[in-house]
Formats: sequence, structure tokens, C-alpha cells
Amino acid sequence: MTPDATKNRPNVLILMMDATRATRLSCYGYPKATTPNLDQLAAQGVLYEQAIAPAPWTLESTASLFTGLYPSQHGTNFDHQFLEPQFTTLAEMLTAHDYQTALFGTVEWISDLFGMTRGFQSRTNYAQGLPWLRRYFKKTTKFEKALRYIRWTLYSNRYGKMTHEALHDMRRWFQQTHQANRPFFVMAHLADPHWPWYFHPKTTQVSGPKRPRILAPDAHRFIAGEVSFSEADLTLMNEYYDGEIRFLDDYLGKALGWLEANGHLEDTIVLVFSDHGEEIGDHGLLGHGWSVYEPELRVPMIIHHPTYFTGGQRITEPVQSVDVFPTVMELAGVDRGTVPNPLFGRSLLPDKVRANPRPFTISERLAPSVRRFERLMPNFDTTRIKRQLRGLRQRGPGYKLIWGSDGKHELYNLAHDPHELTDLAEREPEQLKALLAQLQQWQDSLGAVSFGQLQPEMEEVLKERLKDLGYL
Repeated sequence: MTPDATKNRPNVLILMMDATRATRLSCYGYPKATTPNLDQLAAQGVLYEQAIAPAPWTLESTASLFTGLYPSQHGTNFDHQFLEPQFTTLAEMLTAHDYQTALFGTVEWISDLFGMTRGFQSRTNYAQGLPWLRRYFKKTTKFEKALRYIRWTLYSNRYGKMTHEALHDMRRWFQQTHQANRPFFVMAHLADPHWPWYFHPKTTQVSGPKRPRILAPDAHRFIAGEVSFSEADLTLMNEYYDGEIRFLDDYLGKALGWLEANGHLEDTIVLVFSDHGEEIGDHGLLGHGWSVYEPELRVPMIIHHPTYFTGGQRITEPVQSVDVFPTVMELAGVDRGTVPNPLFGRSLLPDKVRANPRPFTISERLAPSVRRFERLMPNFDTTRIKRQLRGLRQRGPGYKLIWGSDGKHELYNLAHDPHELTDLAEREPEQLKALLAQLQQWQDSLGAVSFGQLQPEMEEVLKERLKDLGYL
């Protein structure tokens, strides 16, 4: 259905689940009942079976969501940790069109520090500190650091990684700040089920005797070959990961229930998806940001709106988060030509996706972080990790190309090899050549791009948190 310009502009609510693989949601066919609330949302809305993240980690991927641009276009990556002001964000566009905007973030990257909050009139980041103390202290204090550590360590199994606080404050924003006569754009980026994984008594189901309170395997030492995991270890990690997803689904169900009961979901586009996925032993990897394999890129995307996204439809054509920006502009009645960014995204309206499917999707890992390897394991050869990667995934599923900046490319047939176990690059050179040419044509279509040298000056507490999360 096409939007009617004479009607009121729809509200927009984005709920982002960090580090969530699509294949671990029950509505995507996972045998465990990990997402009963999202299953219900999908049954009423639209589920996209082949949603592919543009990057395998939060900063790059969310910058693409906010700008409608691929990482090669917006230039935000680990070597350039800032979304430059030359790119207009979705929040800036909606604020300019009289939307009331608010952001509730529980991860470090979605903060003022990295230029990611421009356009949001209300914004809170719980990972950087305790918001109420900002009234009294400009910077993070040792007292605040201690309080946050106690909260994170002792209560994450019950309240999540600041999930309770973020969704509680989102409800309070609707009660105290939202003006009923104005459309809203609200986003909550929720850190569950990002590593480390917590044991949640109500949602974590463990088959073996081990039940540690916190499961925090060292991804870097595993990738470097300094530690190994048994089948029992990997089983436990997967059970904890499933428990985190089930835990977050409970919170999302409660939040959506409250919003609906209070009339805030009328004429609202509800978008639930993830910024990237997660490797749990797949391809000898753990965590994310390492590859452009499917576990890090295929993410859930579910959209509901009482008019435009209904009927329990399942879309098999590929989509990407860069499609969110132009879709919201279309439904908000904003002329796409007025957006300064050169948008490559397409409409996510089901009929339009089917009528004009993407021939392929693109994912990029342009500046991988090796700082933690160099700090902890100076003798480890990081050559294979330092290389840039691009993934071109045909619709179908068909073939998938993984381009490496060192000339070591990979080719997989996802129809017969969905887990990317058999590299066909040497066996099918003509197919590899054709996809390399297609990727080069796509890169040429971007035109010239240039970025400055902006670098944020991180607080010491943020540096320590990034170290804790395995980035530094």
C-alpha cells in the first residue's frame, strides 16, 4: 500500500537488539521458543527473511542506519570513530519536519562522543555513566564509576545491560515529554545479547551442570589459538546467548504492551532489528567485527504498522538497514530529493520490495581493530585480521563473494552451502571473476568520497569500557 500524503505522518519507533543473529529467533525457524513476543509482532506485521547488515559491528552499521549510506560512503569505522557532520542523519531530517525525537542507548558507540546522536532532541547513553549524575558533574566521577560497576556486575542477570533503565526512561519520556499533537521518532539500542553473557534464571536454559553467573570467553585469545573450547563449552555459550535473546524478548514484549495500552502505537512504524550478528565458534571466530560471514551479517528485521506493514507477511527478497532512511522519508511525506545524502536504499514497503528486488546486498569491514591483539599478544600475526573485507551476496540465495584487500577472495554457493564451509574460488574462477566485476561496478557507482580527520577525545572510563568489551 502506498502512503496517502493527506494523512497524518506516522510515528517511528526503532528497537535495536545488539549482536543478534536472525537464525536464533523462533520466528525465523529456530526450534527453541526464544522470541514469543517478537513472533507475535511478526505474525501481525512483516518479517524480512534475508535482512543483511552493512557492517559486522555497531558503529559502522548504526551509522549506515542513521545516514542511509554504506560504510564506504560515510567513512565511520574503527580508524575514524566519528560520524562527520557533512552527513545528515535520519533524526535531523525528522526533527526538521517537526518530529519529536528521543534516543535511549545502552552501548558506548551510540553517543555524542562519536557524533551518532545528532538530531535527537532527547538523548541518553547509559553505558557511559549514570545520566542523573550529569546534573551535578560534567564528567564521570570515580563514585559514578563504582556505582555503575556494581549495577553492571550484580544486577545484569535481572535487569539486563541497562535494558531496564533504558526502557523505563523511554516510558517516562512518553509520559512527561511527548506532545500528543506531534509525531515522534524514538529509538532504543539495547545491549542484550552482546557479550558478556549473563545467566538469567527465568530465561537461560542450561543442559549441563555449569551455571556461571557471567560467561565471558576471551575472543581474542581464542582467535589467536591461545585457548580452545570444547563442544560442552560452545554448547554452554550458545545456551547463554539464547537466554539473552529470550530475556530481551521479555522486555520488548512488556515495552510494546505498555506503549500499545497507552495509545502510543497508533499509526506507528515499529521496527525491530539488529545492528549485526555474532560468531560463536563459527569459522574459528568468536564475537563480531571479524568477518563478513553470515553469522555476523544476517540479522532479524520485523516491521509493523496498522496500514503499511501488516498481515504476517514474510519477505524473501534481500533488504538492508540502509533502506530504512528512504522508507521513513517516503512514509513521512518527505521528498527524497531534499535529503542531502546520496541515498542508495530502497523502499521496504512489501509490494515495492517484491516489485523491485535488490540484485545483491553489500557488507563491509573496512578498518578492523587489532589493538587488543597487539596489546595482549604482541607476537600474534594479525595480517589476516587487518585486511579489509567486502561481501557481495546475490539474491536467491545465490552466490556470495568475499573480497579481501590482500587479494585472497572467497566464493560460496549459499543455496547449497548456507554455512559457508566450502570455498569455490579456485573451482569456479569465472563466477568469481563475474562477482568481482559486479563489486567493482558497485564501488565505482559511489563516486568520489572524502573524509576529514576528526577523532573523538575519549574519557578514561569509556576507554576502559571499550577494553572490557574487547575493542581496545
